[in-house]
Amino acid sequence: MALSSFGPYFVIAPGLAMPHGRPEEGVKKTGFSLVTLKKPLEFNHEDNDPVDILITMAAVDANTHQEVGIMQIVNLFEDEANFDRLRACRTAQEVLDLIDRTNAAA
Repeated sequence: MALSSFGPYFVIAPGLAMPHGRPEEGVKKTGFSLVTLKKPLEFNHEDNDPVDILITMAAVDANTHQEVGIMQIVNLFEDEANFDRLRACRTAQEVLDLIDRTNAAA
């Protein structure tokens, strides 16, 4: 639905999409997930397809993005090498450790 309604605007970098939901779209609770895909998806984005990393966010209000750690994610992807480091992670703890190391260096 989002892709057909809004297009590929949420594909923000090569291999990375950031779809999100807002209260008026039915969000009832703040949520965040980071997903890596074995089989990349096509979003019909001219420059950044295919996508194998999804960062999804659901926000109950306009200020919630700060609560779900948007700045930590921004820091993570400022270093392009972290895309490959993230793809190499095999456990949730490895992902959290990568985010922690990145933010400690920022």
